[in-house]
Amino acid sequence: MADFQKIQVAPLTGALGAEVSSVNLAEQIDEETVSEIKQAWLTYSVLFFRDQHLKPEAHKRFGEYFGELKNEFMLFGGARKDVDPHVLTAENFIMSYAPATERLHIDHSYADIPIRPPSCNQ
Repeated sequence: MADFQKIQVAPLTGALGAEVSSVNLAEQIDEETVSEIKQAWLTYSVLFFRDQHLKPEAHKRFGEYFGELKNEFMLFGGARKDVDPHVLTAENFIMSYAPATERLHIDHSYADIPIRPPSCNQ
């Protein structure tokens, strides 16, 4: 099991998933904390950061810790042109044939080179 000094990590199940706390994603995060978050991702595969209140710039900054941001969303019906292309809000209250969260692939699993967890040595 990984030893975390900068963040608290609580496993949620025996198979995967953990809740990460003691970090404010709305603020700039130091390299050691980012490294620990990456290690937690590699260890638990799915991370939950509860009660985070992020503006679009903070979402983008956090995403950039893991690599270059992409705006190639596979969103059936098209992406909105009036919002930041790097921040996608998935809402279930849109009246259509299916909830918005069932009409997109935010994980880029469809891409020629799908997104992979980053190396902790980056």
